[in-house]
Amino acid sequence: MADIPLACCVQGDYGYKIIMAEDSDTISQVVDKALAGVVGYLIPPFPDGVILQARVHGAEEPLSDTMTVKDANLLQMEAIDISVGA
Repeated sequence: MADIPLACCVQGDYGYKIIMAEDSDTISQVVDKALAGVVGYLIPPFPDGVILQARVHGAEEPLSDTMTVKDANLLQMEAIDISVGA
């Protein structure tokens, strides 16, 4: 397993934060790690039942929650946007 730094921006936050992910982490785990650093500190909690999606900055389609960092071919310092899904 390799540590991979990712730049994540959660909806409602003002900028990107660096998180450390394992290449075996799922995208869902990446989202959880990003939320842990900002929810309740920089942004209010999301309402219960809200579905959050992660996408590579500039991409139209969200990443699958079950895909791993390695399977998504995320590069070190890849910019990931996390927002409320449709």
